[in-house]
Amino acid sequence: MVFQISDDGGDITPDNSYSSLNDGGSRQLERLQADLAEERARNVSMRAEMEQIRREAEHAVEMGRSRIADVRRESAIRHGAVLSGLVDMDCLPLLNVSSISVDDDGNISGIDEAFEDLRSKKPFLFSRRDSDIRSNGTARAVAAPRIRAPAVSNVREMAESDYKSSLRKIAPAYNRRSN
Repeated sequence: MVFQISDDGGDITPDNSYSSLNDGGSRQLERLQADLAEERARNVSMRAEMEQIRREAEHAVEMGRSRIADVRRESAIRHGAVLSGLVDMDCLPLLNVSSISVDDDGNISGIDEAFEDLRSKKPFLFSRRDSDIRSNGTARAVAAPRIRAPAVSNVREMAESDYKSSLRKIAPAYNRRSN
């Protein structure tokens, strides 16, 4: 280490090269401390942002669960309407749905009571044959009317009057010239 003695003879000070080295180390330490403070501030803001994202994700999950419960409830109400023999689904707004609830496991309760309450107040909204519907859990199947297929016949074997009448049915605007 190099020291300088002052001209007045009393003080001994380190050489300027060592003091500049010391100053450089101090500046580097100050820069590192400033960088550390900046990183700590960034860390705090990132933690706050992560917490906000976590809260938003929890809210989205809760909203999804709520929508699933609403869909299950609506589906159960429509299923109950079919089972109870409700004549028209447009009458569902008349149903008191306040007693219908969905628990945490997705089980739905209160549907039968709601439809019985509606049936007691407005029996004309329900079919009279609800015992058929309740017996097997589905609506009674009704056969569709049968459409008779036209009889296929050979045109050459038809009488002329039958030919003309069938031609009028098929193509009413067609005018056949007679020879």
